[in-house]
Amino acid sequence: METNKVSRIKLSDFSPDYTDTRSMTRYTSTFHFWNNKLVLPQTVYFRYTNEINEDFFKYKNPFLILNLDNFRVEEIPYRLSKSNFGEYINTPKVLLGHKEANTYILPYYSNQLDIFNLDSHETKSYQLKTNLIPEFTNNFFLNEERLNQSLEQNMSDYLSEPQNLGILVDPYRNLFYRMTWPGTGVPEGVSSMKFVATPSHFILSVYDENFELKYEFELPEYEYIPHQYFVSEAGLHLFGNHPDHPDSKEDQILIHTFDFSD
Repeated sequence: METNKVSRIKLSDFSPDYTDTRSMTRYTSTFHFWNNKLVLPQTVYFRYTNEINEDFFKYKNPFLILNLDNFRVEEIPYRLSKSNFGEYINTPKVLLGHKEANTYILPYYSNQLDIFNLDSHETKSYQLKTNLIPEFTNNFFLNEERLNQSLEQNMSDYLSEPQNLGILVDPYRNLFYRMTWPGTGVPEGVSSMKFVATPSHFILSVYDENFELKYEFELPEYEYIPHQYFVSEAGLHLFGNHPDHPDSKEDQILIHTFDFSD
């Protein structure tokens, strides 16, 4: 594993055609192009946690297909179910990743990864192992007091729960990356509203082609931006420009490249 490659780019050097953001987004729910179709991520809305049950999932789909041959929306048969969430069903929001005909689905609060094939419509499920991610709970969503609390307090409680932040598929090394907030809460004296946008750090879990845990790290605090990363032939790229790092510069992008090849 190589982790010693660092690139520093000035924003003034960027031209409009320079950036390729196909693998990079704040929450890694990008559009995916396959077989002249677009996979479109959907936001599933709900009002109360008790609405989320098996009947709820029957009519909700985390993504749709736009056929570019006829510009019709195709609804696919994939549905979430209670098995995606285990004992705790608290929000139907999911993270999406893609590799050719496969769509990877991971809920915010779960270790179950589903892989749905867009051609065969078959689904395979895996339980992702971890040594560092705390157990997912339902404490925040079951707390009825949150309806009467300030937004600042609710965000503080929300950040006291572990949560998956993002996933990436590495087609060059047949690896799968998972980024998870460990639920360590907001530091004293820090605004939770500011902190929720750029948490201090995250856990990086690396899985092999069989989705066995290969590496896992809790990254240094205030080093990397938890929602910005991408994959290329060179490896996994993390943005080392956390806004609260003392050496962060607004006119530069610092990229660290990690190669997790054997």
